Amino acid sequence: MRSAVIVTAVAFLFLGANEAAAQGVGSSLDVEVIARKQLDEDTTVWTAKFLCGTIESSASDPQLPASPTDPLTPGTYRTAINILGGISNIFGLKLVVKEAKPLDEPAGRSAQRNLPAEIEGKAFEVDCKQITDLLYPPRGGVSPPSFLKGFVQIRHDPILGPGSEPGRLRGMEVIAVYTSNRTKLP
Repeated sequence: MRSAVIVTAVAFLFLGANEAAAQGVGSSLDVEVIARKQLDEDTTVWTAKFLCGTIESSASDPQLPASPTDPLTPGTYRTAINILGGISNIFGLKLVVKEAKPLDEPAGRSAQRNLPAEIEGKAFEVDCKQITDLLYPPRGGVSPPSFLKGFVQIRHDPILGPGSEPGRLRGMEVIAVYTSNRTKLP
């Protein structure tokens, strides 16, 4: 019940009273704090699931996906991963994105990029556009699917640079924000 109240309140703020009443059903908002995990003595990761894109509904039943292989309820899904820098600059941070596919399909794409070291007191966001562009570069010749799912890792590997001792990770936060909206209401 509490999340429904929050979603409705957010809808009123952004859409106004009339549109919020129409949009509130079938909309969701979820905010998750991503826990830091120590993989070994040197490597720390924050791992978040991502859902990006639209799953179309069946022509005969708007509550069912158009394709039996679609993994979720029809709707538009978005993920934004927010990174709040810690108490000092950190070297050796990188963003790793891995596309998830069903077990009977070839493995999905993966990509990575280094994050800026100058993050002290700064905030960054990784959203669906950046995730899609990393996995399917705009000039790469392959169009992305209409719906992507997988994992984003913020990875700290001190071997990547000097001044990257684990104590510098204090105060760093990673938050994932998930939204979804039904494309057609029954």
